[in-house]
Amino acid sequence: TGLFGNPTSSQGAVIIPRDKGKEYYLVYIYGVSGNSTSPGLYYSIIDIGDSTGLGEVVSTTKNTPLRDHNNVPIDQNYLVQYPDGMHKVRSEQVTVAKHCNGEDFWLITQIYDKIYVYLVNSNGIGPTPTTVTQAPIPNSPVGYMKVSPNGERIGFCIFNYFEDTSSGGVLMGDFNNATGEITLDSNPIAIPSSSLNYSTNYYG
Repeated sequence: TGLFGNPTSSQGAVIIPRDKGKEYYLVYIYGVSGNSTSPGLYYSIIDIGDSTGLGEVVSTTKNTPLRDHNNVPIDQNYLVQYPDGMHKVRSEQVTVAKHCNGEDFWLITQIYDKIYVYLVNSNGIGPTPTTVTQAPIPNSPVGYMKVSPNGERIGFCIFNYFEDTSSGGVLMGDFNNATGEITLDSNPIAIPSSSLNYSTNYYG
């Protein structure tokens, strides 16, 4: 299909309904790894009403990059100043939460030290984030991000930090599904990186 992305990403892609289910947004994030060629945060629109019944990519939207808070495309040319130098995107986390209005959605990801929340509604995605939250800098891109079923909490695993590569943790915070705002808890739940903290979920 020519779509960017990588099956090894922790959360490689999410699907968001569009146009009352006739079309869908396919949003995918691709962090730098051994053979990365097009890291970034992209979306394509999938039309499931085509004549084959299998769906097809709307060519004019194929591999469209979303943008950061400075309106810079998060694509294969996107560079971030990490503590150890300039790097392309190091992230494999992307998740979706339902808006409180029951119709729209929030697309959430972390790029370097910022958590971006994009509004997805009848006008489209973003293209720039609605809210930006400062977060600890992950050293490794792997790990899952998840919003609670009631839309009030968010949590995501960080394998390890630049500040201490021997430890990582689970970051938790409040999520406002009306505004997209995130307020992180002051203290992450510390987990040694040797424990391979990777996935997170909510129960109850």
